[in-house]
Amino acid sequence: MSGSRFSLGKRILIILGVAIVVMQFFQIDRSNPPATAPLAGPAPVKAVLERACYDCHSNETRWPWYAYVAPMSWLVGDHVTHGRSELNFSEWRNLSAEDRAEMREEIYEEAAEGEMPPSDYLLLHSDAALSAEDLSTLRDWSAASYGDEAKVSPAPQLRQAAEQNESKNANRENGASGSEHEEEAGESGH
Repeated sequence: MSGSRFSLGKRILIILGVAIVVMQFFQIDRSNPPATAPLAGPAPVKAVLERACYDCHSNETRWPWYAYVAPMSWLVGDHVTHGRSELNFSEWRNLSAEDRAEMREEIYEEAAEGEMPPSDYLLLHSDAALSAEDLSTLRDWSAASYGDEAKVSPAPQLRQAAEQNESKNANRENGASGSEHEEEAGESGH
């Protein structure tokens, strides 16, 4: 009886092994088309965006080793395809001035609220985490697009979201779960 269990386990391992090998024949497109109208922003802004955003939001994707191994490659390919369709810094200057201004504000808001870069991306790319200085750089870039002095300081809820995001990043770096800060944020109604 125990022999049949062992052979069943062996069969399952063989089937899984064959499935993984077959998956490798279904590769994603890892091409990086030419940058036709790239962002020509200030150097500090470009540095932040290149480090934290370009892998999914440009035609300058750095394809890590796991982007070559299915099924993980499928997830990476989906993230890049979706990211490029939402915002592609390699085609930035093809946007109207108004669209670029709106996009700058949206970039800052999503970063300040901790939505971008996504937490699953940060698990393997901790260098993409945004510091308070990075958020300040993005905030100033966003404000400059409108020429409105009131936009230089983020709205109170965005400022608080940026501070919470920075706190989560610090906890990640220190190996803490961040659950205490999340509970405190929940208790205060934010």
